[in-house]
Amino acid sequence: MYEEFVVLFGWDLKSLWQTANQQHCCALFQAGRIGAATESYQSMMEKSDEATHISLCAWFTALKLQ
Repeated sequence: MYEEFVVLFGWDLKSLWQTANQQHCCALFQAGRIGAATESYQSMMEKSDEATHISLCAWFTALKLQ
């Protein structure tokens, strides 16, 4: 479904979805809401494909180290 929007309109909704969810997770983490940030991360992982899993794991690891 996402590919159709890229072809028709040039909208990369999959990338936008991932970026928005990462920003949400980051905001929760920075606010000290570790449980909510972890739940947000788990939700992203459940809804993503294998390639996205790899990038999300790397991103979340870097986020925790900051």
